[in-house]
Amino acid sequence: MKTTIAKGLLSVKAVSLNVKEPCTWASDIKSPIYCDKRITLSYPKLRKEITKVLFLLFQKNIQKRM
Repeated sequence: MKTTIAKGLLSVKAVSLNVKEPCTWASDIKSPIYCDKRITLSYPKLRKEITKVLFLLFQKNIQKRM
């Protein structure tokens, strides 16, 4: 599943790499890798896969806390 998401994000060009001018996150951390998640709005299948994986991770973490 994670590989599918990574390939999907790369195929729709939602992930970019810029070593010379890294993006600055709101936390002021600089990163050469940027993922523009807004792009996924135009790709419902990819968005659905991302949602499914996030839901499974959420469920797994909830179960650990109980």
